[in-house]
Amino acid sequence: VKLKEWRNIIGVVPQEITIFNGNVIDNILMGKEGNFENINNFCLQHNFNNFINILPQGYSTILGEEGINLSGGQKQLIGIMRALYHNPQLLILDEPTSAMDRNTEKLILELLSQLKSELTIILISHRIKSLPKIADRIYIIEESTISKSGNHNTLMQTKNFYSDFWHELNSTVNYIN
Repeated sequence: VKLKEWRNIIGVVPQEITIFNGNVIDNILMGKEGNFENINNFCLQHNFNNFINILPQGYSTILGEEGINLSGGQKQLIGIMRALYHNPQLLILDEPTSAMDRNTEKLILELLSQLKSELTIILISHRIKSLPKIADRIYIIEESTISKSGNHNTLMQTKNFYSDFWHELNSTVNYIN
């Protein structure tokens, strides 16, 4: 398979998002053909319009070299928008919400949950609490090896890193109550 074909079907959102000195539209398109109407419709469809509306000049906001004008969570949002706008068949996300506030993270997780029926999503995350809501299959990687895998219920039936986390969380909640 040619490299260009792979790039057309895979969307990647790394931990560190590269932002280019240009406006929001430039950073979403990344050289791909598009126009304001297409981007606006895309943002409305995926509920990104609230983020766009808080920017000083909306879509025309200059983001600055390396996104100097953006928070870490805003950079992550631009990275997710960029990957989804290119309509991938496979989306790989590495800690995509680590710098986001709770409301933005909730929006993204709900969006990914909706999109998982349309494309394959691989989500790499240390935020275990969000996994039961979105993941069909969870792989626990310890010391560079998959130690356990399954859905939330299956993993909870055995002793492992994942089930230990949930048991400790429940113990803490019960202790506080």
